Amino acid sequence: MRKSIRIPAHIIVLSLCSSNVSFAQQETMGTPLTPPAQTPAVVEAAARNIAHTIIGRKSAFDASHDPQDDPHGYFGAHSDKIAIFALAAATDPQRAQTVDYVPKYIAAAETARTDKEVSASSKAPGTTSVVDKPGIPYLLGLAIDSGAVTKSVTNSTLNLSTSPYALVASVQGDTAETYQRFSDFTRIGIAAAFNIQNSQDPLASVQRKNLSELSVKVRLFGDHSPRSPSAQRAFAKTVLPALQTKADTLTRALADLLRRGEGVRVVASFSANANSKINDYLDSTSYDGSHAEQDLEKLIISAVQTDIYGHLDSFELTSADQARLSVFLTQYKASTDEYDEAAKRFDIFVKELQQKPTLTLAYFQERTQGSSEYSVAKLMFEKKPASFMQIDANGSASFYNRPDPTKNQQTFRDVTLAIGFQQNLGRSPFAMSTADQSRISLTLSGNYERLPENRHVAGKKADLAVANLKLEVPLAGGVSFPISVSYANATELIKESEVRGSFGITFDLDKLRSLVLAH
Repeated sequence: MRKSIRIPAHIIVLSLCSSNVSFAQQETMGTPLTPPAQTPAVVEAAARNIAHTIIGRKSAFDASHDPQDDPHGYFGAHSDKIAIFALAAATDPQRAQTVDYVPKYIAAAETARTDKEVSASSKAPGTTSVVDKPGIPYLLGLAIDSGAVTKSVTNSTLNLSTSPYALVASVQGDTAETYQRFSDFTRIGIAAAFNIQNSQDPLASVQRKNLSELSVKVRLFGDHSPRSPSAQRAFAKTVLPALQTKADTLTRALADLLRRGEGVRVVASFSANANSKINDYLDSTSYDGSHAEQDLEKLIISAVQTDIYGHLDSFELTSADQARLSVFLTQYKASTDEYDEAAKRFDIFVKELQQKPTLTLAYFQERTQGSSEYSVAKLMFEKKPASFMQIDANGSASFYNRPDPTKNQQTFRDVTLAIGFQQNLGRSPFAMSTADQSRISLTLSGNYERLPENRHVAGKKADLAVANLKLEVPLAGGVSFPISVSYANATELIKESEVRGSFGITFDLDKLRSLVLAH
């Protein structure tokens, strides 16, 4: 969750009681410091975290060219954090071993969500599902599915889904403030499915003549998003105070120890030199995204060794300064532990939020090959009982816009009931970031359709039943691969039973955006 945090730049003289340092000792020079034989783990972790953030910002900047994502000045704005940890680790190596710089992001709720429908609906000619989910992508969802369940003709479908909130966010930015003001816009979902004519360029099929399904959804109740108003209130009450304490601890140390004397020049030189080398690397032809994070981490650590540990004497630390650094490590560890506990409590809240029911009303306009156009009204319900698999249930009725009497059609077309049971099988092994909690899922679902126009028609059945087994494997941030096998006792046009396989690829910008913001 992205939250704007105001961090006051307090300059507070830290208590030295726990360090047993008298006032008479405060003006004496401290014990000469020597560079650590090996780079302290806390410095390596800090370098790794900053390198990861820079590469993430570069990817976002290359895609959007938004100045806010420009990675070139990021290190310069955060270099003093590396410096204070490097200096503190040199002062008190043993205590530095207990500090974990990188926060443990427990509440990666967005990537763990399995309630959103990104693929085309169960009525579409190309689909991997027979039961629809009530969740709505609030930025953008894209899915390409190949297969058929109750249709006779196998087809490939491109489905695009979004919400009115995406239009607002594109103008005002997808910030915490924007979401707070316009979160109601995420209750409405809009999607369009297109028959793919050119498999080499699916987006070229986004034309009116290829439109196979148009839908509008309204979530009646149940918001599982970690950005929902209830989640925001829980975050502000549980996590924000601990996060503020953690930030204040670091801010005080920076103000007290790195903003005076010769240390200012040393840190400024370290920042400028490392930032220049980072920028040169980002813009060089040798840049390789597959190992860019490791390259930047090594570059930052090398700069620490040269410009910080190579000039330890220039900091002119008194015995009181060294005591403050030890106290800083103790307080920072305490604040980090407090933050981790708060994050765990918030994670529990989000999991409980996801167990609450969701109900969505949807309208679909279907244009299917071999059939007249018809409209579908559908209710989609979802519940995640504690210690039980996720349950999705649908009930729908459809009506022909212009029934064709020659095909035995009346205004009422069909009624459909569907139910699915989804079991999460654990975190995807392809998730690269610790914040990515995408889950592999296995769904067993069934669908019953009563199609009156097929009654007493040779070669057709009026009662259609489908059983479906679907496995969905997240591959990367926001990208998943669904594959399913279905058995149908008949299709809408052919009486014979059959077994079919379907597969697809889905892209959820909501999840990718949450991963970018987490770093």
